[in-house]
Amino acid sequence: MDYKDKLKQFNSTEKYISEVRFLKRLLGNDSQLVMDYGCGINTAMKFLNARTSSVFMGYDKTKFLPDFDYCSPFEKVNVVYFLHSIAHIEDIDSVLKSLNTGRIIVITPNKSWIEDNKNDFYKPDKTVINHFTQEELIDLVESCGYSVEESGQFGKCTNNKNERIFLIARKKK
Repeated sequence: MDYKDKLKQFNSTEKYISEVRFLKRLLGNDSQLVMDYGCGINTAMKFLNARTSSVFMGYDKTKFLPDFDYCSPFEKVNVVYFLHSIAHIEDIDSVLKSLNTGRIIVITPNKSWIEDNKNDFYKPDKTVINHFTQEELIDLVESCGYSVEESGQFGKCTNNKNERIFLIARKKK
């Protein structure tokens, strides 16, 4: 199974679909220009495009999906979201600092939950560079010039730790 097939398999899970629905709520109802940074095979964009009035663009450039480069990651957009993609970006500090956007939204696995719940779903993925705790994610985006508007956890809960963390932040002027 190649990486594209793994993405198709993961993107068809109820867990992923519920995360895209959650992302839709975080995006709100305003019509805006939105970039999916690390869009993979476009699953989230297709879902959101059919259910909102926003315009979506995707950006993904990895050695595992060499033909996916839909737009420049530095085009002016209202929102950039990272749905599971932030853990795959080598120089995330530089990316966050250079984005031409007013807001970012991040949804990613919770490092604290993963450490407590080793299972087959989180088999090592050679493309993952880093997972984040809620505190690490907040520190990262604040150090890159963003003010956190909202953050939290959702999904399966074990030992007071949820499986997923999310964050909405606005770029400081």
